[in-house]
Amino acid sequence: MLDCMDYPMQKLNSFRQQPSGTRLLLPLAVIMALAACGGGGGGSSPTAWTTGSTGGSTGGSTGTPGCLPFTTNSTCVGQGVTVVKTLSLTADVPTIQTDGTSVVSLVASLKDAGNGVVKGQEVSFSADSGELSASKVTTDATTGLAQVVFNSNADKTNRTVNITARYGSLSQVISVAIQGTRLGFGGDASGVVGSPVSMTISLLDAAGKAIANQDVSLRSSLGNGLPATVRTNTAGQASFSYTPTVGGADTITASALGASAARTLELTTTAFAFSSPASGTVIPINTCQQVSVSLLSSNPATGVNFVSSRGSIYASQASCQAGAPSSTVSVPFFAGIAAAWVRSPSAGAATVSAILASSVADGTTAKRDVSFVSTTPTQIVVQSDPSTLTPNGTAKVYAIVRDDTGNPVAGSTVVFTAPNGGGQASPTTAQTDASGQASTTFIADPNLSGKDSVKVVASVLNSTVTSTTTLTVAGQGVNMVISTNNLIQVLSDPPRYRSVWGVSVTDTAGNPVRNQQVTVALKGVWFHKGYYIPVAGGTVKWAKSIQQECEPEDINNDGFIQAGDRDRDGDGVLEPNGAAFVMPPSDSATQASSVTVTTNQEGVAAFWVQYLPQYATWARVELTATAAVTGTNSSVSRSFFLPGLAEELTNEAVYPSFGDSPYGVQSGCDNPK
Repeated sequence: MLDCMDYPMQKLNSFRQQPSGTRLLLPLAVIMALAACGGGGGGSSPTAWTTGSTGGSTGGSTGTPGCLPFTTNSTCVGQGVTVVKTLSLTADVPTIQTDGTSVVSLVASLKDAGNGVVKGQEVSFSADSGELSASKVTTDATTGLAQVVFNSNADKTNRTVNITARYGSLSQVISVAIQGTRLGFGGDASGVVGSPVSMTISLLDAAGKAIANQDVSLRSSLGNGLPATVRTNTAGQASFSYTPTVGGADTITASALGASAARTLELTTTAFAFSSPASGTVIPINTCQQVSVSLLSSNPATGVNFVSSRGSIYASQASCQAGAPSSTVSVPFFAGIAAAWVRSPSAGAATVSAILASSVADGTTAKRDVSFVSTTPTQIVVQSDPSTLTPNGTAKVYAIVRDDTGNPVAGSTVVFTAPNGGGQASPTTAQTDASGQASTTFIADPNLSGKDSVKVVASVLNSTVTSTTTLTVAGQGVNMVISTNNLIQVLSDPPRYRSVWGVSVTDTAGNPVRNQQVTVALKGVWFHKGYYIPVAGGTVKWAKSIQQECEPEDINNDGFIQAGDRDRDGDGVLEPNGAAFVMPPSDSATQASSVTVTTNQEGVAAFWVQYLPQYATWARVELTATAAVTGTNSSVSRSFFLPGLAEELTNEAVYPSFGDSPYGVQSGCDNPK
């Protein structure tokens, strides 16, 4: 027969030998049998069990009740069990975009008191929105890591998601920012009290794709009667009109999915408004376009002063065609109509203002938004991301079309081909947008290629403008992950922000690649103009107001103006170059645009990203880590907006140090202000 301890201990060993993912609670019968066992018939104290060197359980009289083989209970130290002391949680990127194409890889690890990795234990994960690939994951038997993948699902809302990892009494939380959804305004830029004003709202995700069937809230700063909400159509647009009853500067604010946009209209009681061209009219560069305003009342006006935010303004078509620059022009009324001509040598958005000259309502202003575009392509730049891909893998191929002065050419058809084989482009044609960019996806064949032997040619249809980029289809390389936490170190003398990053390199079997040199490069890929505005209610007291999104002025990030580059605002700086730098994890190291670090025994190398506070939240940068393993270059990239210190947004009495964008606070990428 079994003695008092034999039966419960056999059951306990059987329970412990189950896979960790299938263990539930220790059976009640086993617990009761263990508790009932004493040192004889005298009913002595319960005997605890401890883990022996062979993994089995043996009786003992000095143990602590409740000490499971793995526990977070610190009183079990010295009882032959593993006490888990720390739980860590890291994310490979701090932000992802709302377009649903990017994900966050989260890694949790458990360590004992000696910092040894604890393997084979179940870690629980949860997120307050979005989607996790699993809610429970067992730490890997080789690496000791538990990994899940988070994506924003179909939710296009700008927000912060808190992801929690738990093990026993231990927990860690990391925050991931989901951003990129944006609102834009079109339509009238001024109006007359008592006359309808028409406007259009556009709602786009981070990839510029339309968000349909979404309610957008509207508000007038003057209390004019706007519809409370409008709903976007399949193109992500919603049009509305209202008849203002209160004059002055009326700021119309639109809000949806965590994004907001504002537009200020000058509303006058004088019936003075643009009659042509229509709002949003597209005008070819170096072409004269007539603009006219009408005065519908008996106002004793003497004339109108016309001003354009881009290009020049002229009193007649003849003077416009002559082309002498003119910043402002004054013209009289004829039969209630005043007309001028506008022309611009550069592409981009423009606002034409008409200022009334009169003894009554002098200075009343009407505005009309137009866009200048280039229609003559003369150069094209082609790039691929990545340039090395696996068999059957994909790469994004971008073409930027410009004219001979560097203006982006909108509306051109770009044809993508792969004349040497190795894969195909899908789609084969694409139209350039307002920034002159067209893109396609290159799909590699299942066969390997020589280095740079796959050529993708981009040509502008019905022209001789063409360019080529090269790709390499290589075997499966190493696995690389770039990760960071959600903490920022604040430095002084001078003030700087610093975030700690790490790059992990493993082979295809998941084994760490030790002593591997990794080159980490940083470049600017986007920037915002704007400022922070106060918001009422809640913990956050300041909200970012984006006035303009701008593409990088230095396409290949080499610091020199070449084909495709353009200092659009003429300030002598190619933004957003110089917003941030990388450096080895040492205060004596020098910051630069690239740095080389070496992995440790765990296949991990640390590096720092450092920047001035003024660039926080305004500059979007991209980190690319590259490692050459067995002759093959493998790389991974992560792009993100430089994070700011959260506590700077919680004090309504103190304006954030990054409150104004260093790239300017007014709209227009060509505007240095």
